[in-house]
Amino acid sequence: MKDSLISPLPAIFRDSSLPVADFLGKLTCSKNLSPNTVLAYRTDLAQFFSFLLQHLGLDDLSAFEPAQVTTVDVRLF
Repeated sequence: MKDSLISPLPAIFRDSSLPVADFLGKLTCSKNLSPNTVLAYRTDLAQFFSFLLQHLGLDDLSAFEPAQVTTVDVRLF
């Protein structure tokens, strides 16, 4: 797989404790997904977390707790 498709992580995830890189790595290795599929997952995650930052009024993901996300938040996205 081309490294350019999976790295670097979008800026939104760089200082976060979320295991996004681990998740994307598992998709690549364990699930044997194509590079384009992994890129699509990465893009979707970046868009979703960007939405959450704005929607929840957070400056960055350091204050984010997954339990904050509700079904309504996902539907609004």
